[in-house]
Amino acid sequence: MENQLIRDILITSREFRKLTQHFLEIQASKWNITTTQLLVATILKKNPTLTLNELADSLNLSKSTTSGVVDRMVKGGYLSRKQDENNKRFVQVTLTPSGEFIANHVYNNYLDGLTPILNISKEELEQMLETQRKMITLLKERKKELDDL
Repeated sequence: MENQLIRDILITSREFRKLTQHFLEIQASKWNITTTQLLVATILKKNPTLTLNELADSLNLSKSTTSGVVDRMVKGGYLSRKQDENNKRFVQVTLTPSGEFIANHVYNNYLDGLTPILNISKEELEQMLETQRKMITLLKERKKELDDL
């Protein structure tokens, strides 16, 4: 019984992720950017002084993959890079005005596509969020146990 419940949770989580990813892809494609580039812009909007390493951690991507995304966004005029004069490995990434537009306008359009979720009561949504956070915490603990073996 418990295994079936876990399977059902995994199936619905994947389906939810696919649907939200679809809405994200629609908005990103309207501006000829990738979903990862849109996420980079929104992350930098919230945290405007991230280094390349911190950005990679936020995206759960490798530094080399993140560096490639950042390179394309710099060429597209969405980001700027600044190297620390004392430590060339320290690179700060910031949004340009075009990047700010992407972070604000395009991401808000994405969120607007998800408004049907608001037909669910605030209490139910808060409970779902709390449950997801508990599951994430438990799985992170399990991952750490397995990594330490």
